[in-house]
Amino acid sequence: MDVYDPYTSGHGERVAVYAREIARALGFSIDEQRRVHWAGRLHDIGKLWVPLSVLQKADELTPTERRVMQTHAQSGFQILSESGLEDVGRIVEQHHERIDGQGYPAGCLGDQIDPIALIISVADTYDAMTSDRVYRPALGRAIAMAELRRVAGTQLDARAVGAFLDLALSRAESKLGRAPGRRMLEEPLGALPGC
Repeated sequence: MDVYDPYTSGHGERVAVYAREIARALGFSIDEQRRVHWAGRLHDIGKLWVPLSVLQKADELTPTERRVMQTHAQSGFQILSESGLEDVGRIVEQHHERIDGQGYPAGCLGDQIDPIALIISVADTYDAMTSDRVYRPALGRAIAMAELRRVAGTQLDARAVGAFLDLALSRAESKLGRAPGRRMLEEPLGALPGC
């Protein structure tokens, strides 16, 4: 991913850190936090199969291009499953599902979505909004936080949004070097689940 699309690589690491802090705030065990981190890090691996002409397009995507982009969730599942990481792949496949059933690829509702995928979705949404994209500049932190609050309970899981906004965001940004005096990760990450 570093070579194919540098934005996606940096985005994956930020999502991993945000997601791990959400999991920590929600009381997940260290082993579960590691699983969350790896799912966050790998959530966009399916974009390797999305043409760069779509992935890096500066204009609005056409309906056909949007469908191609949306295949990355299922492609990620396939890549990870074929690598012996089916458990993480299932999470990756669901990271664009929505609580209200309007997500993709399967249109799952609330409790049909893996809790880790719900966490990844919050972290992914926040980082996407606060990062420069080829088609728009980054939104400010306050705007992004307001948008998370607005979609909590419909698009995103309300508990995960609450944990992120209440406590996890400041710790995660500190670990990403956006606040002084903290290392990237406090505990060793450990092996990729399933290895």
